[in-house]
Amino acid sequence: SEAVQRLKLNEEEAMLYAAEWREIRRHGLPEGADGCASFSKLFGWPALVQWHDLDVVTFAESGSPQLLLQVDEYCNGEQHFSWGPGGSLYFLAPERELRAGDFAQCIFEIQFT
Repeated sequence: SEAVQRLKLNEEEAMLYAAEWREIRRHGLPEGADGCASFSKLFGWPALVQWHDLDVVTFAESGSPQLLLQVDEYCNGEQHFSWGPGGSLYFLAPERELRAGDFAQCIFEIQFT
């Protein structure tokens, strides 16, 4: 993401960051289940497919969008479904509305590799 790029990490720092990120991401997964892990999540920061922030989405009164839901590939060990090669669906809303539980302004964005 642009936030990580602004850190201007050198090669060694970038490798350490990536290794730590992978370990955090796989925390709690059974050994060998990495292939079934997706980037789907509720709230937080989106795991972006196209390596840029969702800056194309703005809300007139409240500015930047906040992630409500990210839907990535699905795998339960037997079945697998994806949104094309490397696709993710993003549902976003203004932070104020999310905090109020008002999803009327929720919008949809999709990214593919």
